[in-house]
Amino acid sequence: MGTRYEVLPIPAFPDYTHAFRAGALTFGVEYRLLDEEAIAQEYGPDARAKFGNTLPPGLPAQIDEDGVSVHVFGPDGLEYLRFDCFDDYPHYHYIEAREGRQEVMEFDPLADGPMRSWLVACLGTRLGEMLTRAGAGDVAAEWDPREHAEVLVAVASEIEAAARRGEPTRAPALMRLSST
Repeated sequence: MGTRYEVLPIPAFPDYTHAFRAGALTFGVEYRLLDEEAIAQEYGPDARAKFGNTLPPGLPAQIDEDGVSVHVFGPDGLEYLRFDCFDDYPHYHYIEAREGRQEVMEFDPLADGPMRSWLVACLGTRLGEMLTRAGAGDVAAEWDPREHAEVLVAVASEIEAAARRGEPTRAPALMRLSST
């Protein structure tokens, strides 16, 4: 269904990621710039080889994207899900962080509507199932969206604020994602 890689995605940039804690989970919202330079900085000059020299369908050979990214972290600090609400290539990741691999899923806006709206709905209704698919069933078992409705509203608000800003913005110190 998606494209599998035996490598983890580029991590969140802590200084630019607004963190929202909700029980066992932390949601991180950042406006992300993703280009060939950022990829080379993370993976080195042989970045394509680390991804099996394959790109997901729809992704251009030269990557130059930006948009809102939402990260979902467990209590262990590992990222299990990521939603990249990019204009040209919206997609999301099931991150099997404990195994060091991921599956990238192309988002279909014709079938699912605007990605940011779809994402907010997923956080409230399908997050447990998605965490389980990412190999974090133990984390999913601790999640109850009804207990954290206010946090989900704050996350949705920051998603829209980040989209309006249209550029990376340093998160306030108290809201910054911990780099540990």
